[in-house]
Amino acid sequence: MVRLLIHLHRVLGTLFSVLFLVWFLSGFVMIYHHFPYLGSQEYKQLPSLPDSLPPVNGIHRVIPDSLVVESLSVQMFRGKPVFRVETSARDFLLAADSSLRVVEEGVPFHEVSEYARQWCAADIRSVDTLRCLDQWIPYSNLKSDFPIYRFSFADEQETILYISSVTGRALQCVTREQRVWAWLGPIPHMLYFWQLRQHRAQWVSLVSWLAGIGALMCLAGMVIGVRSYVLAYRRRKRFISPYKKFFFKWHHVLGFVFGFFVFMFALSGLMSVNDLPQWMVRTHNTAMASRLRESPSIDLSAFTADYRRVVQQHKGEVKEISFNQYGAKPYYSVVLNGAVQNFDASQPEPKPLYLSQQDVLNRLSTVCDAPKTISLMTEFDSYYVGFTKRMELPVYKVIASNPDQSVFYVNPNTGRTRYFNRNLRAGKWIYPAFHSLRFKFFAEHRVLRDVVLWILLIGGTLVSFTGVVLGLKYIVRLATRRR
Repeated sequence: MVRLLIHLHRVLGTLFSVLFLVWFLSGFVMIYHHFPYLGSQEYKQLPSLPDSLPPVNGIHRVIPDSLVVESLSVQMFRGKPVFRVETSARDFLLAADSSLRVVEEGVPFHEVSEYARQWCAADIRSVDTLRCLDQWIPYSNLKSDFPIYRFSFADEQETILYISSVTGRALQCVTREQRVWAWLGPIPHMLYFWQLRQHRAQWVSLVSWLAGIGALMCLAGMVIGVRSYVLAYRRRKRFISPYKKFFFKWHHVLGFVFGFFVFMFALSGLMSVNDLPQWMVRTHNTAMASRLRESPSIDLSAFTADYRRVVQQHKGEVKEISFNQYGAKPYYSVVLNGAVQNFDASQPEPKPLYLSQQDVLNRLSTVCDAPKTISLMTEFDSYYVGFTKRMELPVYKVIASNPDQSVFYVNPNTGRTRYFNRNLRAGKWIYPAFHSLRFKFFAEHRVLRDVVLWILLIGGTLVSFTGVVLGLKYIVRLATRRR
């Protein structure tokens, strides 16, 4: 059995040590840089909605009553306001005027080019028409925007802008600095190569197999390393490495010190794209998480506040309005001052959204009928903890008395909900807790978290580097024997 583990660790280490070295080196970059995304950059370039807009209830003249409205927004398209309506059967783009005529999708290139110039003061160096994805737009859902125009600007940052020919809106904007950091960090770390990432199922499968086999390699190494120390102590009564050769000795010593972290890094990488298996912690209601993500159909009769009041209150500043509901509570998500702000639409005069405890309980009762307790949480706990603006405080914490011990965290200003059951809580301790140290303690001590991450990453890098050297020596020995 021991010989089998030694052979397994040696062969897998020869094959995987380079990959682990790349993962750890790119991990240093991942502390500070992630894959580029557009985020709120686009909001600054959007034109404002005009003061003159039609009432929203007129869209029923165009959309049959048999169709359920799943999404509705007011935005600018080709210099004019439109209603963008998604229904259970098809989507509609309607002119936001008295005609409510159907508007055809698609934007002429000269309008796209004019819009692109708003993003950068420098001249446009070149324009490419893409009918396939590339490294900075690797997601399969963007295929519906083909052809996509790629504008390269002659500025110092060598900015590249991607614009959809269908909607005329930006999809991505990256500078040279962002591209360099992406190649050093997230692309090799997460295998974000566009040829692979556009096929999500295959990407998840590859990441799972590599991380899973890597974790098996680490586990075998941990067993061998501990056994070697035990045998050495029995012979010499001293706690020392039995290996004499430099790289063997230091791979053993460093592996013993950092091996558990390296193992958890690989295991958490596996869990980053997979759920914790049900045989480990069973989930009784497997549909609850998906039901929480479902968006309710839009009931226009529930919107007491006219959306045009928001435009009047913030003249010249409103760029887009989306109709949303949190359960039965209607609200508007408004692009305003370069960010999204939510307004309660249940009263004649729109005001900033703040969900009451009863609003939250009413919504959650549609997905979980168990008794619940609710409280307002003003500090992070062990599960609602993060390092981004999406993890805001305060939030409502709702605890359900059901077999899954469900807990819901609901942001009263946005309605954004995070859900944990016993299975998800157990999985959280593997990823992201052990992968990026997302603990409550480190959320309150950010500098200390970075220091600990650096120490662990340096240790993992040295373990991997010594593994690379030993792997090369193993290959040389094999080649020599065959000759």
